[in-house]
Amino acid sequence: MALFTNTTFDSLEHLFVDQLQDIYDAEQRLAKALPHMAETADDPRLKTALREHLTETERQLKSLGELFECMDQKPKAKTCEAMKGLINEAEQMADTTGDENVRDAAIIAAAQRIDHYEMAAYGTALRPPPGTRRRREVVAALSG
Repeated sequence: MALFTNTTFDSLEHLFVDQLQDIYDAEQRLAKALPHMAETADDPRLKTALREHLTETERQLKSLGELFECMDQKPKAKTCEAMKGLINEAEQMADTTGDENVRDAAIIAAAQRIDHYEMAAYGTALRPPPGTRRRREVVAALSG
């Protein structure tokens, strides 16, 4: 979500849906980027961790789709500029040449940045406001 935007938010629910669309885009982008990061990693443990993150990302995408349904919305992505930039940096790190251990360290650093962004998005953006349609179902889906 752009920090300074000309979007009009008429309600907390409208803001919540906007946040859902943003993180939905972020997760879609990450699902596309992780296979390349895993492929270019040298250390088998790093490859495994990145593949496991992909599995988790796919689960999150499914959960987000269910959240949209709880909100009587179709899953829709809104460009997440932050994740777009983080993935661009991660891809640059994954495509570096030279010492494989150093490249792996660069991939880890990029993956940590991405992970911290995800934590911030889920920790702050995805709390349904009081009065949200089907709030109980939304809270249950977020918890599950």
